[in-house]
Amino acid sequence: MPVTNDEVKEAMFAMHPDKACGPDGLNPAFFQVFWSIVEKDVIKFCQNFMQTGELPDDVNEAVVCLIPKVKEPKSMGDLRPISLCNVLVRILSKVMANRLKKCLGSIVSDKQSAFLEGRLLTDNALIAFELNHYMKRKTQGREGVVGLKIDISKACDRLEWSFVRNMMLKFGFCELLIE
Repeated sequence: MPVTNDEVKEAMFAMHPDKACGPDGLNPAFFQVFWSIVEKDVIKFCQNFMQTGELPDDVNEAVVCLIPKVKEPKSMGDLRPISLCNVLVRILSKVMANRLKKCLGSIVSDKQSAFLEGRLLTDNALIAFELNHYMKRKTQGREGVVGLKIDISKACDRLEWSFVRNMMLKFGFCELLIE
């Protein structure tokens, strides 16, 4: 489905104007202030990507900055890398994210309590607290109660990406978006 003018404009103006610029040196404020001049080119850029899946090399660049996690970093583990992408790529990402938002609620299980609007990660903490309270109070009966806490570090690194890809195809996502 082609990108609409409204989708691109909504994505552009949802960005804070003073966000960092990418390698091209342009921040969102530039695009917002000069929207009447750049609008057609930005929309054409987004539509072209959605048709071809290709980005020009100079647009698909980022500057990696290391942000300290602690006051005096001593090792690379004390630094968080962030990528400063060009605003055009951020607009495109926002357009696709906005499209995904509309269908994620019907794809993601009701049991998943984070990463969707209206669902909070803190819901998991509340459930854990209630379970713990229940287990402490259970003093009658023969059956014991067991609680198990599992924390999978870097869970996304453990995903089988071919499975995720196949599921996205089954849900009707186009090949171009998945790639």
